[in-house]
Amino acid sequence: MSQCTSKSDNFWPQGRRDQTHNFVEDCIEYVVGPISSAVTSLVRPFKEQSSTSSAESFFVEEVLNHFHTLGAKINSPSIVGEYLRNYPEIAELSKKVSDEVYRYFDFRAKLYLEVRDHDDPDSEYLALYIRVPEYDDSVMERIEEIRERYYSSLNDMAGWFLFTTDFCHPG
Repeated sequence: MSQCTSKSDNFWPQGRRDQTHNFVEDCIEYVVGPISSAVTSLVRPFKEQSSTSSAESFFVEEVLNHFHTLGAKINSPSIVGEYLRNYPEIAELSKKVSDEVYRYFDFRAKLYLEVRDHDDPDSEYLALYIRVPEYDDSVMERIEEIRERYYSSLNDMAGWFLFTTDFCHPG
């Protein structure tokens, strides 16, 4: 987003020319003149919330696109997206875990991402399932190795994440 601009140097109030200005405040001042601190206090929280929401939304879209790039199936993408927006640390963690998966499993393994128990907010969590063509004892061992890399960090996070399998065929 570009700032309000003027071809004249007179646009910026004297003494403030070299300062960084708030876009919304500058535009209002340009159109209606100096604004009161009361208006500033109303505009600033909206601006901060909007930029945070935009950044979080962009990050969530980046994480979802990452899963799509890996060929993962996302059950109820809007519910998953909402969960990731509510728990950005879980979004980051799930992305890191998905990056680890193909170090332990071959390309035939498929990932499935969903929010479990989304009807009960107190017990919901993000689940990343891996499905492989053939299950043997090594599958759970590899899952456990991946879990060991992140499990202790969950204690410091809001939300919950589980990497596991549902023993279904990748099909």
